[in-house]
Amino acid sequence: MITPYETAYKLACDRIAQLDLDDIAFNSSARLESGALSIELLGETFIIKDLGRDINTSSGREPRISEKILLLHYLSTADGSPLTREEITLENIPGAAFYYPTYKARSIDLIIRKFAPAPADFINTAQKMGFNMAKEGRQYRLKLRALPNLPISFVFWESYKAKEPDMETLRVLYDNGITHYLPLEDIIIITEMIAHRLIKAGDEVSYLK
Repeated sequence: MITPYETAYKLACDRIAQLDLDDIAFNSSARLESGALSIELLGETFIIKDLGRDINTSSGREPRISEKILLLHYLSTADGSPLTREEITLENIPGAAFYYPTYKARSIDLIIRKFAPAPADFINTAQKMGFNMAKEGRQYRLKLRALPNLPISFVFWESYKAKEPDMETLRVLYDNGITHYLPLEDIIIITEMIAHRLIKAGDEVSYLK
């Protein structure tokens, strides 16, 4: 029986097959060499061949199907638009209201519950994952380029405490032009991926203390 993931993957491959590889590479900032596209997702290099039907990592790790779908959606959605340099939250993206409760529960709430007792661990963990950190007053900004044209910032304050999760204690910010590179559903998925990786890396930091 074909799973929904397998169906989504097939559709993504079919869509890529209708596009020109040179256009894909230019619009997505992927590298094209000998018919293969190379692209970084969360700091890991993926090699995409045979119009998406052959996807591997440079490390030899087998990619998860959710990663394959996300990459193909990025490659087929990217239209080369320049970043706006204006940041927005998910709520500002048309159609996001329906998804917001699930998005918050699976990303923002998880991060707050994990790191609220020790915000310094959040900073250390994020930096080890490749986030760039800047401090402005009592505000910390941790920024990551999740995909070549997809910067994502996590912003929180020193007053960040263990309490009921609140958007005022942690915000996730995206470039205002993000939908030129990913559909709404995939914006949510990549944020969840980052959240889970932060938590996993945070567990490793705690273990080493």
